[in-house]
Amino acid sequence: MRAAITSFFTARRLGFGAAVVVAAAAAGGFVLFKSKRMQEAAFQQSLGVRIQPDSSVPGVQQIALRPPGAGPAADGVPPMRIRVNFDEACLRPIRLKHFPEAIDGCSRFIDSKDKAGHAHSALAAIYATRSYSNIAASVRHAQLAAEAGDGRGKFMVAFHSLTGQNPQPFDLDRIRMLLVEAKAAGVNKAQQYIDAVDESKRCREQAAFKLLGQPVFCYFRSELTQLLISKGMTERQKDLEQWTDIYRPGDILASADRADVIYDSDPKEELHRLARFVYVFHPEEGVERETLLRRVLTEKYGEPQAMEASKQVGGRSQWRLPDGVAIGLEKDADGNVSVHYTLPKRWEDRAAHLKRERELEQNARMMRDQVAL
Repeated sequence: MRAAITSFFTARRLGFGAAVVVAAAAAGGFVLFKSKRMQEAAFQQSLGVRIQPDSSVPGVQQIALRPPGAGPAADGVPPMRIRVNFDEACLRPIRLKHFPEAIDGCSRFIDSKDKAGHAHSALAAIYATRSYSNIAASVRHAQLAAEAGDGRGKFMVAFHSLTGQNPQPFDLDRIRMLLVEAKAAGVNKAQQYIDAVDESKRCREQAAFKLLGQPVFCYFRSELTQLLISKGMTERQKDLEQWTDIYRPGDILASADRADVIYDSDPKEELHRLARFVYVFHPEEGVERETLLRRVLTEKYGEPQAMEASKQVGGRSQWRLPDGVAIGLEKDADGNVSVHYTLPKRWEDRAAHLKRERELEQNARMMRDQVAL
C-alpha cells in the first residue's frame, strides 16, 4: 500500500490538547490524534511500514519528522523518531511490482551509510524493468551502487555494459571482474554472464571467419559498435526494437552505400550478438557490381556452392566456411547488390526471439496502461 504524508502540523482543539494532523493518502482523509502513541500508530499505517521503538534493529533508517518551521518543540510536541524498515519500504514494493511506491521508498535510503548501495541497486533494477523502463536512470543508479561496493550494483553495471546501455567504453575484462565480484557478494545470477563472457572469449580463439580482422560473430553488440566506429564507420540508425544498426561504411568499403548490422538476442540472457552483417551496393552505371564482387569473394573463399544450399541465407551465390558462417551474394529487382555474412542458426532463431520480445513489450505496455486507467 502506497501512502504519502502531505502535511504535518500541530493544532489545538477543545478537550484534545496538542494534536498532530496526518494526511495519509491511503487513509483517504485527515485523522486527528491526541497522543504520541496514537500518532506513531498513524504514521505506521500511513507509511505502510513497521516502526521500531529503538535503534538496535539492523537494516532500518531513522527519520526525524517535526512541524514545518518548528524549533526543538512546537506546542509541546517533540520531534518524532520514525524508523522505516528498508525491506518494507523498498524491497517489498519491488516484489509486488508497485514500482512508484518502491522508487519513493528506496530513495529514502540513498544517503544512508549502511543502505545507500542497496538502495541504488534496487532503483537500478526498477528502472531496468520493461514496465518502468528508464535506462539512463538505471545505469546511473547501478554505477552509484557499484561505487558504494554493492554486489548487485556491480552486476547491473556489467549487465548494462554487455547489453550496450552503459556509455562507458566496452572492456570485457573489467566486465568479467565486476561479475566475479558480484558473485562473491552473493549475486548468483552473475555466474550465467560469467559463462557468457568466457564462451565469447573461447569463440574468439577458435573463430575461422573474421571480418575487418576481428571475430565479429563472437562480439557483443556494444563491443561491435565500438569496433566499427573505431574503424571509421558512421552509425546512421540504431533500431533497438528490430535489433538492427545501419552504418555508412566510409573508407572501409567506399563502394558500398551502407552496412546493415543485424543482431539476435537470446531471451534467457538478453544479450545481443551478431546474426547477419550486410554490405549494400546501389546500382552504378557501367559497373557490373555483382560480377566484380563474385570475383573478389571467389579469390578469397574459393568457388561458391550451389544455389540450392543457400535458401536459409538467401542470395544467388553462397560460400560456407568451416565454422558455419555463410557468405551470400545477391542482386534484387532494383539492381541493388548485397554481400551478407550470416551465422545460420542464430539467424533462424532470431525470428522467434523477436516475436517473443514483441509479446513481452505488449504485456509491459498493458501493465503501464493499467496504472493510468
